[in-house]
Amino acid sequence: MTSVWGSNAQLGELLDLARRNRITSTVEAVPLSAAQLAHDRLRRGDVSGRFVLVPSLDNTHLGDQ
Repeated sequence: MTSVWGSNAQLGELLDLARRNRITSTVEAVPLSAAQLAHDRLRRGDVSGRFVLVPSLDNTHLGDQ
């Protein structure tokens, strides 16, 4: 999975739009040890925004999913 980017000019326009309209993004930190659970959630479509895998977190973040 990857992100699709436009030109540098388009990125600048997007950043300007974000500044004016307060666009936010959702990023969920997930312990690296729960990477498989995170991948399963991606496959189920149970993700809003993006995941960031973080080695220093424990497994309590994803609960019993």
